[in-house]
Amino acid sequence: MRKILGTIAAVVFAGATLGAGYPGQVPAVPADQASKTNPVKPTADGIERAKKVYAVDCALCHGEDGSGKSDLASSMNLKMKDFREPDTLKKRTDGEIYYLIVNGAGTMPAEGTRAKTEDLWNLVVYLRGLSDPSVLPAEKKK
Repeated sequence: MRKILGTIAAVVFAGATLGAGYPGQVPAVPADQASKTNPVKPTADGIERAKKVYAVDCALCHGEDGSGKSDLASSMNLKMKDFREPDTLKKRTDGEIYYLIVNGAGTMPAEGTRAKTEDLWNLVVYLRGLSDPSVLPAEKKK
């Protein structure tokens, strides 16, 4: 609960102080960061952990389904990208996406060290999987 309240406070503070800069004004990602490749081989368990990170730290603004539609984004007049659309992340490298998650962008707060590095790299795969499920590992057998 404390983590959720902290996330809400960070998003509201960022929105109040910076305006609706994200996603329209995404900062330039340093070349050495943009060229990083995902070091994590995605697994079903890893993607499940990434889904939990997304649900707690991202869905508040980006929507539970990645549509970019949420009550908070709407109340802050944020026009979020739809991660379900193939073109949204198509031109972004995994390194760029990871960098933006970790460091934040405009009104999007930085994830920083709140989640494990491995979970954040899996989050990159999860985000890509919202528009292209073929990038996701097979579900684990029960």
